[in-house]
Amino acid sequence: MKKRNEDHVDDQPLEKNQPEPDAAEQAGQGEPAGKEPDTVSVSKEDYEKLQKTDEYFNQMLRIQAEFDNYRKRVNKEKIEFHKYANEKLLSEILPILDNFQRALKTLEEHVTQENHPFFQGVEMIYKQMAQLMKQYDVQELETVGKPFDPRFHEAVQQIESADHPDSTVVTEISRGYMLNDRLLRPAIVVVSKLPADAANDAN
Repeated sequence: MKKRNEDHVDDQPLEKNQPEPDAAEQAGQGEPAGKEPDTVSVSKEDYEKLQKTDEYFNQMLRIQAEFDNYRKRVNKEKIEFHKYANEKLLSEILPILDNFQRALKTLEEHVTQENHPFFQGVEMIYKQMAQLMKQYDVQELETVGKPFDPRFHEAVQQIESADHPDSTVVTEISRGYMLNDRLLRPAIVVVSKLPADAANDAN
């Protein structure tokens, strides 16, 4: 009887070295195909941290934009400063130029052989000063024959004239100047107006 039992045991197939299923296969067993993964939940504390991160990021963008605007404004002010840094000094030189112009006009009317060298000396100094003003971007305003413009002209008198359109600059008393695109000094002028009879006819 003992031998029969042993024979029965020998008839059973022996399973050796069979691979065991790994953890991933075991985990996948029993799950239906195509199932979506579970949604990740965020705690209230983590959510508040995310909100704070967005707030800090937006704040950083605003600060950067404000800094860019500040830098542009500073650059513009720096350019303006260099363009008009000498405005006060140049304004104080203008009356000296006026005096040289008046002196030259008077000397031209009374120039003689004796005073001609003096006239040439005054003229040379005036030209040097005028050239210096141009180097600092000071330009003379053209006035005579131009329409009166209160932005650049200061009228001290009106005279009737049938030879000029109404409100035309007929005489320049004091020259006007521009510094770059800014008025340095308005021109002092005399402006025309139509004679009374011509004005009535126009009406």
